[in-house]
Amino acid sequence: MTANGTVGTASYQISTDGGKTWGVVSNAWGGAGTDTILLADNGTPLDTTDDLNLTFAAGSVGQNDVFYVKAYAAGYYKGDGQALSLPVGADNLADYSTPGEGLFVPKGGVGFDVFQILTDLITAMETNNTAGVDALVDDLAGAREQIELQASLCSTKQLRLEMARDSLSRLDKQVTDIVANTENANVTELGMLLSMKEIALQSTYALATKLGENSILNFLK
Repeated sequence: MTANGTVGTASYQISTDGGKTWGVVSNAWGGAGTDTILLADNGTPLDTTDDLNLTFAAGSVGQNDVFYVKAYAAGYYKGDGQALSLPVGADNLADYSTPGEGLFVPKGGVGFDVFQILTDLITAMETNNTAGVDALVDDLAGAREQIELQASLCSTKQLRLEMARDSLSRLDKQVTDIVANTENANVTELGMLLSMKEIALQSTYALATKLGENSILNFLK
């Protein structure tokens, strides 16, 4: 509160980061009996279903009075369920991420909604609803197994990527060696070997020609 006054008229400032920074001074109150300060608006003023409001009892407030609101919202998943991948070979893609669908929320209607389970658990514990907590035990166990399964699949994906990396490293070394052997070749030595093979090939051709001139009649003579 920035000034002394009564509920519904006193001026105030709002901080959304625990008091590090403050908004502009305002004396706008609303709600039934003008006893409410709107903290967060979903676009429809004083829509108490989704808005975050701070409601006061009738009375006075003093300058520098501070009121804290601890609020949370149920989690939700907004991903598209698609894994990220990268090429590790010709027409070969490897996934390197785990989508939230199938991990935190059901996939194809199968699985557990971890966010909803935790939200229900918080509500049950805050209201001392032991029956509600007991009813969530099986769901919590299923959610844990669901997360552990996806974690194990992450290890499999990591192993596949490591194998692909090692394979590509070996291939890179082989290509580098081939290029190095080609670029570092002794041209003089290769020229001599080529000349020798050319002479041998010409001799073979000459011999084949001589043999082709002979026939059985030549031998009979």
